[in-house]
Amino acid sequence: MSFVDASGNILNKTEMLALTTSQSTTVMRRVNADIYQRFTQDGSTFEGASALLFHEGQIVPEDEINALYKTATVTSISPATGAAAGGTVVTIDGTNLAGVEGVTFGGTAGTSLQRISNTRIKVTTPAKTAGAYNVVVQDDSGNVTVTNGFTYS
Repeated sequence: MSFVDASGNILNKTEMLALTTSQSTTVMRRVNADIYQRFTQDGSTFEGASALLFHEGQIVPEDEINALYKTATVTSISPATGAAAGGTVVTIDGTNLAGVEGVTFGGTAGTSLQRISNTRIKVTTPAKTAGAYNVVVQDDSGNVTVTNGFTYS
């Protein structure tokens, strides 16, 4: 499941918090724009249905927003090999990927990150010397490292 604004843009936790303002020392937040929850329906493989989660003006505990974003997992990286010159478009599948803010390959940031859904992102590899490198998915709820997740040739 992912969360979207009224225009259908997928929101990571940082972006959702940006649509709210802190209201007190108990970390209550006022929602400044309608936020919707997108989900699958009737066994569908894509998130096509949505429901209003928070309405504009609603006061919500920040902990409630934080609880919506679970740490990402990575189940596959495809392709797992590419040219040392970079430029390989990699699809990363997993769970809770809507909060991904970046992907690094051996410490170098990938480019053109696209959050496709809560279970899929795409990113373009940077140039690196030949060898296997850790892939780090930088998630706003905690990073995920895939050891030797991508090999440059």
